[in-house]
Amino acid sequence: MSKLLALFFVFVFLLNTVEAQEQKFRLSTKNGRVDDVDRYTDTIHNSKVYIVSGSLGFGFPMGKTKEILHARLAGSWGMDISLPNRHYVLYPSIDFWSFGYNQKELTEKSAYLVENGRATFYNVNIALGTRRQFHKLNSYVTIGPSIGMFFEPRATLSKNNVIRNDFDSKLMVGARASAGADYKFKGFFVYVDASLMHSFAEIQQTPINILAFYVGLKTDITTVADKVATVFDKNR
Repeated sequence: MSKLLALFFVFVFLLNTVEAQEQKFRLSTKNGRVDDVDRYTDTIHNSKVYIVSGSLGFGFPMGKTKEILHARLAGSWGMDISLPNRHYVLYPSIDFWSFGYNQKELTEKSAYLVENGRATFYNVNIALGTRRQFHKLNSYVTIGPSIGMFFEPRATLSKNNVIRNDFDSKLMVGARASAGADYKFKGFFVYVDASLMHSFAEIQQTPINILAFYVGLKTDITTVADKVATVFDKNR
């Protein structure tokens, strides 16, 4: 299932890129010059920087991952940065995932198996994508590498026969693909996003595949970003 979803994301990404490159029309600029630009020129997001915040959703374990993890609330924060080429976007983000957790194997650090515990996963993504505009509605597809820390709960027994909660941490490197859309209201955007994350590392000898859905807001911070860039230019 996760492989089919990954292939679907890649297919949509390639289709979006090809169609955006093929569609052309002519646009008159303010200085009267007529330029050839793409039909789906991103006039809303062109040269813009947005903060992606207020994102809430769910992370759903896929395939064998469901044997040890169970869906709980998730959150995300990121930036939507338009690149000089109108069709492309840089989309760095952080996922905050919480899962129900069942331990299958004892470790040196655990005296008991944990059942119905809570695991957390903080995942940083650096994605590139393509975007198309339909009036106030924009669709986008992104793909890129990810790196994060996974925290597993552990139950340890102290010398006083007291069970203590502890955590094991593990570095997780993977890849993340996403597809979504945002709609422009006055002063902000509302967006929905679906993503698939595959980790190249395993937890309890189990592959980690997470399908996440988010709903959130995008806020324009282009003016602030321009001021920061100006300060750096002056200090060079």
